[in-house]
Amino acid sequence: MGTKEKEPLSKTEQDKVLKVAQQMGVITVHQHEINAYYVVAFLLDTGSHPSVLAEKVSRDLKVVEENGKLYISWKRPKKKGKEAFTMLPVSKRLQSFIKEFLSGDLPNYRAFYNAVLNEVKKKVEEEDSGEWTKNICPLGMRHTFGVNRIDDGMPETKVQQLMNCSAKTLKIYVKYSKKLLVEVGW
Repeated sequence: MGTKEKEPLSKTEQDKVLKVAQQMGVITVHQHEINAYYVVAFLLDTGSHPSVLAEKVSRDLKVVEENGKLYISWKRPKKKGKEAFTMLPVSKRLQSFIKEFLSGDLPNYRAFYNAVLNEVKKKVEEEDSGEWTKNICPLGMRHTFGVNRIDDGMPETKVQQLMNCSAKTLKIYVKYSKKLLVEVGW
């Protein structure tokens, strides 16, 4: 089986990637230090592209508190001439570090976050003796987010809105949902 860039990670694979990233802790990539776990957890739990982190200021990426709950908010790129934003509840996994992480001086180029993911992937492959077949990449993280929300029971239209994607693109995620896999006997 070859690398499938868009294929989402299974729960087992997500756990493996998060465990390895957590063990790696703070790493140095392109002369910048960053916590690998924070990057991986953020991408998995927000479905955002690394450009959101890289363009933190122009995207107005921040933690917002409303009615005692924490949310992550950012502006999305204009689509069809319309400006929009995403606002997600902060996951339990992110709560302990998200304010500190987003208030820090994050590197402002996308290639940095791709390099962080590549370092995590290398470490996962080392631990699995090179048998890892998943591409730990921004699209894989984003698609994993979509499948996780569908598996959590979120209506597909809401997932589509959160991810700012077309119905056609959403069908890519749906084909990996647990419900569909059970229905086809996989």
